[in-house]
Amino acid sequence: MTQEIEKVFELLAQYTSASWHKCGIAIGDINAANLANINAYAHDLFISAFPLDLHFGLILKEGVLDIVSDYQEYHITEPALFSKGGRSIVSNLKFSDNAGGIFYFCTKDFIEECVLERSASIIKKVLTARPRQLLHLDNAELNRLSDMLERSREYIQDENKELKQELIFTSFFNYFLEVVRIIIKDTHIREAHEEAGENGKLPSASGKIMKSFISLLFEHGETEHNPSFYADKLCISVQYLSVILKGITRNSAKKWIEGYAVARAKLYLRQPQYSIQQIAAMMNFADQSSFGKFFKKNAGMSPKTYRNKNN
Repeated sequence: MTQEIEKVFELLAQYTSASWHKCGIAIGDINAANLANINAYAHDLFISAFPLDLHFGLILKEGVLDIVSDYQEYHITEPALFSKGGRSIVSNLKFSDNAGGIFYFCTKDFIEECVLERSASIIKKVLTARPRQLLHLDNAELNRLSDMLERSREYIQDENKELKQELIFTSFFNYFLEVVRIIIKDTHIREAHEEAGENGKLPSASGKIMKSFISLLFEHGETEHNPSFYADKLCISVQYLSVILKGITRNSAKKWIEGYAVARAKLYLRQPQYSIQQIAAMMNFADQSSFGKFFKKNAGMSPKTYRNKNN
């Protein structure tokens, strides 16, 4: 596990009391005790997680979830499983005050070793086909999936290290088997919905530009903070880029770039081995003062104040 992934898992533990293991998985609750933190810090967590190719899933047991993922808006009001593969784009996530559930983050290596290397061909085919984001669950499915994640978390928390990683892998593999079973059962319903146009489709040109912009942001966002850099790479004007982004995500190119840079800066500020001056240089700001003004404008406090509050 890389140092950056460890930092994301540490953020999850801090904000949500999630349990995590160095094999590459974190599991936590969605409940009244941590809903305020989840809603407040979800953007930072997601924008830090997905450049690292982390996979994400949550089981909504009660309440309401509004989420914008890969340019589609979801308003989920019933028990459901929402999951995302690595390098996905989550631009908004908000739970209602009465929401409850359980979630996980895991690395690409964890998925490979825990699931794909152990799976029969039919399971691999289902898991690697066009990804499912949303699965509505009946009560029996809800209880089975929740229980399986709880069992995985029990093994993560178990102080007995003997066979610990193998037990985590096996319990989470069983969770994925149940997910695949639900997907297979639900296939005909899904296809009927898609034929009816219920999921909506993005205009292909806008969708391609959006995906290319996000890829560029993941690659250059720490050091390139001017929308013109990305527009030039895409061979379009800044104005046209912002029109596309606002039409899909309601945020301009400038907002996307600032949001990504601030989230990355927060991740570095939680690592005491980097001075604020070093972070400013790493992120290509002219000097520490310029970095401080940028950070305070977008985070509401100075880098030093943020570091003191979060270390």
